[in-house]
Amino acid sequence: MDGKDFDSKEGIAARLGSYAELCGVLEVRRRYATENVKAVAVEPTDRLALHAFYILGRICTDQYGQIVRLNPEVFDDERRVRMADVMTEPEFLDFADAEDLELGSVFSLTPRLRGGCGCGDSCGVDAAVSLPPPGTTCLQCEQEWSLDTLGDHMRVSSVACDLLIDQDEKTFRPLMEQAEREHGAISQWGVERSSASGLDLMPILTEEEVEEIADGSSEPYETPDGIIQDGDMLVFICKVWLHVGCYERACAEQLAEIEACETEPEG
Repeated sequence: MDGKDFDSKEGIAARLGSYAELCGVLEVRRRYATENVKAVAVEPTDRLALHAFYILGRICTDQYGQIVRLNPEVFDDERRVRMADVMTEPEFLDFADAEDLELGSVFSLTPRLRGGCGCGDSCGVDAAVSLPPPGTTCLQCEQEWSLDTLGDHMRVSSVACDLLIDQDEKTFRPLMEQAEREHGAISQWGVERSSASGLDLMPILTEEEVEEIADGSSEPYETPDGIIQDGDMLVFICKVWLHVGCYERACAEQLAEIEACETEPEG
C-alpha cells in the first residue's frame, strides 16, 4: 500500500471492492497503530496518530486502529443510504448534527441482545470488537461475512469435543495442533476419560502450568505429550463467530428446549 493510503479517505474507499480488501487495510491500520502506540502515548503527534474514518455507516476505525461498531438501530438501511461510503470524523459529526443524533447513541460497543439470552455472563460474549477474518462462516447459518453484513458479528465461547477413536496419533499434541488450525486460538484444553468412578474431566496443562502447581497438588491432569487412552475425549474451549441475529435465534431455541424439558410431565 503506497504511503499512508491506509490513513486517507480515498485510500480506504479504494479498498471497498470486497470484504477481504477492507479487512486488509484495517489490519494495516491496526499494525501501524500497535507499533506506534507507545510513542503516541509519550508524545502525541499528528505524524504518528491515525485519522478516524466511518465506513459504510456500519463501523468506525479510530485513531488507534481499533474498530468500533456503529449502532445498527440508529444507522439503519434508510439512514445509511444518506451517508458517504467513507466519512472523515468532521464529515460524520456534521452528518450526525444534521440528523439530530445524540452522540451517546452512535456506537454499539457490544452486540445488542433483544430480550437477552437468559444466560447472563456465562454466554461468553467477547466485548472487544474485531472483524471475522475473510472466509469465516457463521456457526449458525454457515454464511461468510461480506460488506453487507459488516459489523453484524460477535464472538462467543464454545465448547467442542473430539472423541479419540481409531486415532493414528499416540499423544494429544498433534490433535491439539490440528484443532488450533481448524478452530483458531483455543483458551482451555481437557480430556474426558473413563475411570472406575465414571467419567473424569482432567485439564491438559502446558509445561509452564505444570511448574506452577509443582507444590504437591494431587489433582489429576494430562500434558500435550500424554498418551491417549481408549475412549478418551478431547475437550476444548474456542471462540466462534456468529451474526447477532443468528446468535439470538440460537439462544431462543436453546431456551425453548430447556423450558420444554422443565414442563415435560414425568413418567
